[in-house]
Parts: sequence; C-alpha cells; structure tokens
Amino acid sequence: GLGHEKEVEKYTLTFQSVPDHQIIGFIPGVGISSFTYVHHGTISEAHLKLVEFNQPLKSSDVKKVD
Repeated sequence: GLGHEKEVEKYTLTFQSVPDHQIIGFIPGVGISSFTYVHHGTISEAHLKLVEFNQPLKSSDVKKVD
C-alpha cells in the first residue's frame, strides 16, 4: 500500500447544484479515494472512502513458474 507515514498529493473535485452536491477525492497513481453525495431535499446520502490500496506488481517483478 501507500503506507501511513507517506504524505500523498490529494485533489478534491466538487460539483454543487441546488438539489445536491458531490465531492470526489483523487490521488494520482491510485485513482478515486473518496466520494460523497448529498441530496439537499431528502435524506439521500452516500459516503465512500478507500481504506486500502496495494500497488500492483510490475511485470519485471513476476517470476514465471514452469
């Protein structure tokens, strides 16, 4: 994973309108790290958060088994 001790660059994308708003967290090299949706007229909400990410192996790190 990324490790807790590392500082990572994070970006926030926000879309806000009269009926609702959406907030997306993005980390380069990882992708979407969080998503929030809130409707302003009803009790509809969604809150998602990436809790773990493991970097895929590089093809040069993979050993072939015969």
